[in-house]
Amino acid sequence: MDKQLLLQSCDKADAEWIELCLWIRKQEFARCQIDVSLKNARLVSSTHSALSRDHGAGKLPVGVRHAMSKH
Repeated sequence: MDKQLLLQSCDKADAEWIELCLWIRKQEFARCQIDVSLKNARLVSSTHSALSRDHGAGKLPVGVRHAMSKH
């Protein structure tokens, strides 16, 4: 159902409650996106650390070593 239509069909107290619920939902969605971004950043960081460690130990295939040496 369209948000405006829903709000028009409610009394003022219900409309305020719906607005509050929608606001909370938007905040939770934004927080969830931030959590996912942080997890991805940690994954990239730990992957890069592992690659750097293995690169230093000479354990990576030649193509990967070549790509790592460019960074």
